Amino acid sequence: MLRRMGVLVLVLAGTLVFTGHAVAAPDLGVPIGGFFTTPSGASGFVGGRFTLEGFSERDGELVAFGSVSYGLCVPNVDPKNCLATETQRIELPVASLSATCAELQLVLGPVDVAGPPSLSGWVLHFDQVSLAVSPESGPAANLLCALAHRLEAGGAAGRLAPMLTQLVRLLDP
Repeated sequence: MLRRMGVLVLVLAGTLVFTGHAVAAPDLGVPIGGFFTTPSGASGFVGGRFTLEGFSERDGELVAFGSVSYGLCVPNVDPKNCLATETQRIELPVASLSATCAELQLVLGPVDVAGPPSLSGWVLHFDQVSLAVSPESGPAANLLCALAHRLEAGGAAGRLAPMLTQLVRLLDP
């Protein structure tokens, strides 16, 4: 009996150690909204979710890229007749970026993009969004700290984009 309790205690202790190290990955998605305009001039609300996938440099400026899934609904139309959800890749300009060893704060957008091929001629405007990421520990936290030091030293967009993309990849579950 005592031997069985010892085995049970070891099994429970192993479980506690294992679950104690499991850390949920930060969410790299953020609600996003705005409006759309059709070729005929009609407009309405667009709302959905932007999921951050990485960063690059465009014309000397830092941009965040990812996918946005959104729904469209024309005003004065019964919601059950709204258009289906669309998903497309977009780039959002990085309006501001700050980092400490504990947290990365981003403000992305606004941006106007062409609708997907199924909505030819439509223009989508997405408003500015904010995203904060705080990795718990490990390689992502170490990289965030290195990024914070690079920002303090005045890192240029082209040098920041690879570090930020690597951070996103480390955080992606």
